[in-house]
Amino acid sequence: MEYIDLEKWPRRKHFEYFDRAAYPYSDGTVQIDITSFLKYVKERGHKFFPSLLYCFLKGVNEIGEFKVRVLEKGVARYDKIHVNITVPIEGDRFVFCRVEYKENVRDFLKGVQAATEEAKKQKELEGNDCFDVIWVSCNPWFSFTSATAPTADRRMRSIPVFLVGKYYEAGGKILLPLSVKVLHALIDGVHIGKLLAHFENSFNNPETIFG
Repeated sequence: MEYIDLEKWPRRKHFEYFDRAAYPYSDGTVQIDITSFLKYVKERGHKFFPSLLYCFLKGVNEIGEFKVRVLEKGVARYDKIHVNITVPIEGDRFVFCRVEYKENVRDFLKGVQAATEEAKKQKELEGNDCFDVIWVSCNPWFSFTSATAPTADRRMRSIPVFLVGKYYEAGGKILLPLSVKVLHALIDGVHIGKLLAHFENSFNNPETIFG
């Protein structure tokens, strides 16, 4: 991790303008074609959600704007971004679970399984102060055309949030609802567009990601 010199940062004015906004976020929902991706992971016996997480993290770690966070001491850029996911527990509740990103897909999938099993032992929801992550919440119960997520702690406002809905068939394709929420002080529409293009390439050509 390294702190950004705001005096030399080309984005400084954008940051100062949008970070003080009453609602400083940019968010939107898309329906992504995962037809090839779903077929590929099923044929190889991979679990869907962990495989999806791998694609998300691979894209986030290749687009620099998604690795920048607002910390107490300033704006910093992380070398590597990991993920916090939600894991269901007894009583229709959930807990948070941190999973480390590994470039080797098999190592990553094993890491997801191990971290998830450990998280299931928790009895209550506990927060954390991890900033080197994205938040991903999976909602397999229903699809949506629009969704957003709360930011319970303003200190965590710069962490991108991804909401995943139930995939469905339409026009011979399998579509996945995906909502993305980012701090506009750090990330613009063009950067979201680059990330979504990365996702689409991953889902259309899964062999290039998992091969």
